[in-house]
Amino acid sequence: MQNQQLIARELGGGVWQWASRDAEGQWLEDEIATGDREALFAALPASNTPLSLVLRGQQVVATQVELDKKQLKHAAKLIPYELEDNLSAPVDDLHFTFSAQAGDRVSVLYTDSQACAERFDQFDEQGCDVRSALPDYLLLALPEQGITLVLEHESLLVRLSKDWGFAIERELAPVLLSRLAEHSALGEQAPHVLRLFAADEDQLELLKSWLPDGWQIIDQDSFIGSFWDAIEFDEGLPALNLRRGSFARKLPFERWWSLWRKPGIIVAIAFVLALVVNVVAYFSAKGEAEQLREQINAVYLDAVPNGRLGDVERMLESKLSSVKKVSNDPSNFVFLLDKVTTLIAGDKDIELSSLSYNGDQRALQLTMNFSSLEKLADFRNQLSAVGVDSDSPRTTSVGDQYQARMKVREAR
Repeated sequence: MQNQQLIARELGGGVWQWASRDAEGQWLEDEIATGDREALFAALPASNTPLSLVLRGQQVVATQVELDKKQLKHAAKLIPYELEDNLSAPVDDLHFTFSAQAGDRVSVLYTDSQACAERFDQFDEQGCDVRSALPDYLLLALPEQGITLVLEHESLLVRLSKDWGFAIERELAPVLLSRLAEHSALGEQAPHVLRLFAADEDQLELLKSWLPDGWQIIDQDSFIGSFWDAIEFDEGLPALNLRRGSFARKLPFERWWSLWRKPGIIVAIAFVLALVVNVVAYFSAKGEAEQLREQINAVYLDAVPNGRLGDVERMLESKLSSVKKVSNDPSNFVFLLDKVTTLIAGDKDIELSSLSYNGDQRALQLTMNFSSLEKLADFRNQLSAVGVDSDSPRTTSVGDQYQARMKVREAR
């Protein structure tokens, strides 16, 4: 089920414990399952079921660093070197995650980088969707102004605040608890409540005997139970999640490829076939274009034997446009010439200098000399009377006469 989430706790030696819960945070089974990593994989409803890892607290250190506001901007680079004097391994061999708190304090988790990488790789290779990884002590339910302690077979888990705690072997627990009561971080803020968990009454009494003298008078809530009874799975710690930085979640390319491999192959084949068809069509069209070009050049050379090959279509169009159009309409040249010469012959003050005929325009172009402008106007009126129209003449003075150029055509 997609809304189901699996919580898996590492016990060491390749052994894991796990339990499932639904979207509302309710546990789906009463018993906690135990087994190796293969059994854990088999318990996943689906490979992409959200998985939260609970890491062994002995391998993850929680601490705090003080940085001013300017340094906070570069916290990721500064924090490892601020802690360098207290580290038991080189900075480059450790994986850090941090969360800025109120004021100038920054909460930090760090662990061995190689061990962390191997752990995440084991799940990534199976396609598991590991969304968070936190040490076991940060999952303990924390009472208001209190501390939670869980005694197990080999270790003691302690959660001191929202983002501070530790896990230690039980042999060292009494000494560490006595020092913890004097820790400067607790100092004036001594706990008001202690929540104690152990497997039975004897273990509870043993745990109480380890408490510092100052804690013996603090209210104590004792419970018979294990780690799973003491936890309150809180996803409100994303910044302290070790599944970030170089170990952040990656896109599930392998799972996507398994889902889309066949459709992808089909699409690729279709693309290649379409490409081949288009390439074949291109070369076919190119061959036809070359043949057509050869035919056009042959036609041009037939029409213009000594012509130079080039843009032969344009050159042929130019030659064709220079050929005069032949009209099938009857010419009106004789009609116009008869009307004009008849009027000129009857008037000594009019002289014809030249004429030309335009068959396309069906008009005579006349150049004539007149003794006066009144004579010119009278001549045009006479032409109109015999069915001939004339354009406005262009007139120039030549000696004591006027030369006029005009175009006459048959009246419509």
